[in-house]
Amino acid sequence: MDTATLVLTIRRLKFLNRSASESGASTPSIVFQQRLPQSITWLQLCMGGFLFVTCSDNHSSKIICWDLLSSPGPPRALAEGYLPGCVKTAKIEVQQNKIVLALGVETELPSTHILALERTSEEYAFVDLARIHGSSHVLMLAGNLVGCAVRRGNNIPHLVDWVQNKVIHIPPPPGGLDIPKRRSVPHLMTKWGERLVLIRTTELAIYRHPQNGRLSFESLQSTPDIWEVCVRSCPPSATGNESTQLHLLVICPTGLQELELSIELNESSPPNHIHYHMVRAINWRGVSGDPYDARFPWYKLTMGSTGRKALWVSANEFLRTSSQNCRKDLADQTLPCVHVATLPVPSSSIPKAACPPQTHSWTLDWENEPAIWALPVIAFDDALGVVAIGNCFGELAVYAHGDGRLESLSAILPPLKARQQASETIRISKSPLTLPEIPGPRYNTPYDEMDAVISRSGWCPDAVARPLGLRTTWRNFNMYCHRHDFRGLPCDHGWLLEHGYGFPGRLALQGTYEDPDTFVLRAGERFIMYNEYLDVATGTCSAGRTLPDNLLGELQDWTCQTASTLQGVYDLCLRLENPIGHRWRQLVERGGQIDWQEMVETTRFYK
Repeated sequence: MDTATLVLTIRRLKFLNRSASESGASTPSIVFQQRLPQSITWLQLCMGGFLFVTCSDNHSSKIICWDLLSSPGPPRALAEGYLPGCVKTAKIEVQQNKIVLALGVETELPSTHILALERTSEEYAFVDLARIHGSSHVLMLAGNLVGCAVRRGNNIPHLVDWVQNKVIHIPPPPGGLDIPKRRSVPHLMTKWGERLVLIRTTELAIYRHPQNGRLSFESLQSTPDIWEVCVRSCPPSATGNESTQLHLLVICPTGLQELELSIELNESSPPNHIHYHMVRAINWRGVSGDPYDARFPWYKLTMGSTGRKALWVSANEFLRTSSQNCRKDLADQTLPCVHVATLPVPSSSIPKAACPPQTHSWTLDWENEPAIWALPVIAFDDALGVVAIGNCFGELAVYAHGDGRLESLSAILPPLKARQQASETIRISKSPLTLPEIPGPRYNTPYDEMDAVISRSGWCPDAVARPLGLRTTWRNFNMYCHRHDFRGLPCDHGWLLEHGYGFPGRLALQGTYEDPDTFVLRAGERFIMYNEYLDVATGTCSAGRTLPDNLLGELQDWTCQTASTLQGVYDLCLRLENPIGHRWRQLVERGGQIDWQEMVETTRFYK
């Protein structure tokens, strides 16, 4: 932690302690609130006072930066601009005189855009530093290196040096990538000293990556199922050398756990031996017999900036009671709430099992604050006690402890250093860039027009031969699981394949088998057989070859089972709205370019 940030944190903690003793409350207050006309897809807090938000609808995609500490008056937008596609993944890092962002932009050919927020003597602006075409799904940003999980539509983890515009191949671990547990994208990439770690659902792949050296595979570490993961930064005084220990906080089937990796350098150990152990931190009480996946009630794990606190959303009570209150309105429900845990400081002298985290929770007002059930995106600065929450309805709020007086920090916030003149780069567009329409049928496409619409969309390509029994005509073919459910709209089946099974990007429908709920889709060179009620299976087939008949023999496990909870909570709450789709309609009234009825039609409970 640099000196300016340390001084800022100490001042802020003194202020929070004084405010807590005066009010006796631990629930934060709203310091900033917006209702945007587009769905919020990503947000992040940076340097204590900058809030970055990306949002999009069917017409355009936008990035905005607010100064939360502007004085006098409310927070103001420092810079904004438009992008050629929706942002689904992003990472941010402070580098020299600018804040650098790596944005995974979904277009017809997905790419990664490297932007920077720069300040001149006159203004702030977003500038375009680089574009990496064909690389998307951003998992890491570390200096010149961007870690991406998708290359030209296929799930192939790789690095990109955005300064040199060079793709760096990551060698596959033993057994290769074409096995079910590695066909999905990893959860995360992270640098660990001179190592690179890829975190998947059941294993960690560790690579040697010395500075300016060649990337080489080192080892695999098996883990319990990991559904969500954050890297925990720990003070060196508590854990020793940062380069020899790595701490991961994960949501797994048994609760919230911390994984710790350390490098053994003892004489009796092999050179650079990696020692791995796990300490159970928190368990949730399982809920059985509930139709809405209440076995996995925690999701949206978010690590605080200092590594001392973690935040997540809990739907435990809501899912436990929702089956009893399914005919009541949202106002009568116990809605999901935000949990914050103070984590024990790692120390070899204190058994971690004896130091359970201290937790507290707070509930958002269901009507006047962002709907926490609507695909929330969350950022957490635990040093300053600030939380930012957005959702797919374009609802945004920033919360702070201490009666919401963030302005008390403006005098000591380290500013972004100004350049004498603008960087010799291109500023991103300040005018909307029209987004191409997502190909494929819509919810209201007539059945007698279905074949023509699908043909124009590029689905069911003639170059791929198909096994017997695969139907590719749709006219008068009535199914419960609809064709438009794979467009990637909030919580449809395409969304679940991306977030629950790790297959991002656009899906091309190939056909269906006689069972009306079983579909075959293509993602890059990967074919997916999807049945809402049974299994998901994957197979590989290049253009011109027959789809494998044994596709169902390669079942695909969940990579993030909490996605099913998120989907169930969203579907049920949308159903309980009165009237249904009320918040989507409000977004349209604010100028959002969406079909609100289509958003409602994709939910599984509406049909």
